[in-house]
Amino acid sequence: MTALHPQAHLLKRREWPACSPNLNPTEHLWNLVGRAVRARQCVTNLVTSMRGSCQDVVVPHAT
Repeated sequence: MTALHPQAHLLKRREWPACSPNLNPTEHLWNLVGRAVRARQCVTNLVTSMRGSCQDVVVPHAT
C-alpha cells in the first residue's frame, strides 16, 4: 500500500537488502519510529519548559 502512494502518506520508502543479517526488519522499523517519537517528545517538553521559564522571568519584571 505504501509503495503505491508514498507521497500521499508522507512516508519515506526504505530499501532493505535481501541478504540482510537482521532477520526481523519490522522490529528495526519500530525502533526507528520509537526513536523519532521520543525525539519529538523531548523537543515538545523543552519548548513547554522554556516557555514557562521565560514567563516566570518576564512576568515579575513587567510589573
